Amino acid sequence: MSELDEDVFFCVLSHVQEPKTVHALLRAVPKSHPLFSVALRRLLELPIYLDSYDAIVKSKQIIDYLVSPNASKEALAIAQAIQHLVIAVEAVRYKVEEGAVGPRWTSVGDDVLAFRDSLSKLFERTRSLKSLDYYSCPGAPLSAENIEALATCERLYAFHVDASTKRAIWNRMADAEDYEIWNITPFITSLGPSITLFELRGVCMAMLNAILSHRDVLATYKNLQHLKMDITEGAWDWGGGEGTPQRGASSEFMFPFLGFPAVRRFELVVSDFTIHQPRAGPLNLVDCSLLTALSIDVRRGCVTPDLSILMNRH
Repeated sequence: MSELDEDVFFCVLSHVQEPKTVHALLRAVPKSHPLFSVALRRLLELPIYLDSYDAIVKSKQIIDYLVSPNASKEALAIAQAIQHLVIAVEAVRYKVEEGAVGPRWTSVGDDVLAFRDSLSKLFERTRSLKSLDYYSCPGAPLSAENIEALATCERLYAFHVDASTKRAIWNRMADAEDYEIWNITPFITSLGPSITLFELRGVCMAMLNAILSHRDVLATYKNLQHLKMDITEGAWDWGGGEGTPQRGASSEFMFPFLGFPAVRRFELVVSDFTIHQPRAGPLNLVDCSLLTALSIDVRRGCVTPDLSILMNRH
């Protein structure tokens, strides 16, 4: 029986998209076997998951192994080969107020903040990183220090992030105080110009205004060709002092052009009531004349079973 060529084996593994499958191979192949390093190389091309849930201890151990000042050559090589990170820093504390429909988020635990802060050293080691998917709603958003460290990842082209860091829950109306937004300024002024794919999840009106305040800078984003936005979150333009009856803007909201000059593909997640009138609406966010691909995912936006609340807003 002839031996399996390493290049052929890697070609086979390139069709495997599930990390668990590659993990199973690594457990079955002795570390000294030549094919072990081939399987490891493929694993490091696939998403590496880290989170602040029950696995926070395990995730912290992985980070400590990769960023230790006394890290081995093997650990350094592994860190430098990682291409895709998926990180969730979403644990929070909450309280129930008297007369409230449900609990409100209050703060992020110190252990979670420490976990978030440790990511800066990890980003400095993962110089081959190509894609980052960061979840923090509700939770601890990327800090300015995190963004500064990510700016050293010269191959990074895809950036996926939550716009809001806390949100209304328990199926009730959303007030502006229910939401806090990620400080997007450090990203826009440093990392943003080099990104070709940008996904912003849970955009509320406050985040939209924060983005618009940098429209002159965004007009220079010649590399950004793929934009993904979810605008179904947050308090928007409903008014009345009773909160937002749906997560998303009203159909009367005037969406402005964001300024991106080179977006060719636009993926939009939007509430049904936002686009129920025959007008461009959120499509004004981009230059539609440049688009070669458009995807619109329409969600049911009402968060209360009483539809008269929507009707009475007119």
